[in-house]
Amino acid sequence: MIIKKGISLVRISDQIFFQYNDNWFTQGYYQLSEIANLFGDQLFTFTAFGRIIRKEVDLNNLYKIPSDTVPEFKIIGPEVSGKGLKAYLFALPKLIFEVKRAAKMHDVIWIVMPTLSGMIANLIVPKNKIKVIQFVGETTALKFNYTGFSFLLFLVSEWLIRLSFKRSDLAVFVSNYLFQKYGKNLRCKVIVANESRLRPWMIRKRINYDIHDPLRVLYVGRLVSEKGVEFLLEAISYISKEISVELWIVGSGPYKNYLKDIAKKLGIESRVNWFGWIPWGEQLFKIMREADVLVLPSLTEGCGLCVLEAMSQSLPVIASKVGGIPEIVKDGISGLLVEPCDSKAIAKSIIRIARDLELRKRLINEGLKIAEENTLENQTGKVVSAILEIIGKQGRSI
Repeated sequence: MIIKKGISLVRISDQIFFQYNDNWFTQGYYQLSEIANLFGDQLFTFTAFGRIIRKEVDLNNLYKIPSDTVPEFKIIGPEVSGKGLKAYLFALPKLIFEVKRAAKMHDVIWIVMPTLSGMIANLIVPKNKIKVIQFVGETTALKFNYTGFSFLLFLVSEWLIRLSFKRSDLAVFVSNYLFQKYGKNLRCKVIVANESRLRPWMIRKRINYDIHDPLRVLYVGRLVSEKGVEFLLEAISYISKEISVELWIVGSGPYKNYLKDIAKKLGIESRVNWFGWIPWGEQLFKIMREADVLVLPSLTEGCGLCVLEAMSQSLPVIASKVGGIPEIVKDGISGLLVEPCDSKAIAKSIIRIARDLELRKRLINEGLKIAEENTLENQTGKVVSAILEIIGKQGRSI
């Protein structure tokens, strides 16, 4: 098959999309502009596949997808009544139909795993299509998101993941940890590349290494069970007995009220500032530059991009020793690692950074080096180059 106008690509995931007038929005972020930039004028059509929710939305808490960055942009997927798995399963026939339609319409099928849409796509995408599978996290995350179905979902997803490689042209893992777990002995081309959005000009070197009073501890991420934010709250309650401290929480999610209750029970509600959702970019980076340390207390994590983003703004980091995080955070060198669910270890690490100037300097300067190695060009750039190489080997013209 000859590509006449340019590459036609669909990225299949479970991401939620909302439409307002002629514009599309999503929760969090969508890497359309970055991917389009890497493909350049070779990418003609980009389709985002996910869940579509038709309802009134608060646009202040959503990211507007820059659809004008590609000549032709579309969003397709099943309409669902809500965010949960139950609503998604009710839309399963429509989901299967839309996946088939998407696969027929596009030349490159970029599948994000582990997602329900991705698992279905792996089963039904035709062999004559270029199929890219990108692993962004562990299937164990399903245990946190869908507790009532976790055991069944875990078994099915593990089986589908192993099966998916048999017809793949390219497998991408956001960390070496995920590659070691799922990607050994594959016949298709394999790349380890995270989803960093950092550009070289975004990286900011700190002028001084002073800290604030009270100490500003920052968390950035979704407010969900697998992020372990309750252990950070406990750590703040320990620290508050020794030093003046406040916690800045950037993010939103279903656990917010639960976490607020924990903060109240611990007697630290006055020390916690809830920023809500902040759009990715300079607004978020400014908060990072004004903080003293970032803590990511996750229970499971494929990569942990907020760690790289904090490093890029000269912010020292503390993170759980899970998933792909130790590949970024070298304990005592580019950050401090703690065991998951260990609030006392988090507290000790925060105090250590606050009191040890030489440690802060080392973590900040080494973190900047890690950030420079993990730019968009150095990471997703490898994925785009591999896709173009596969297209070339299959004899397609652009």
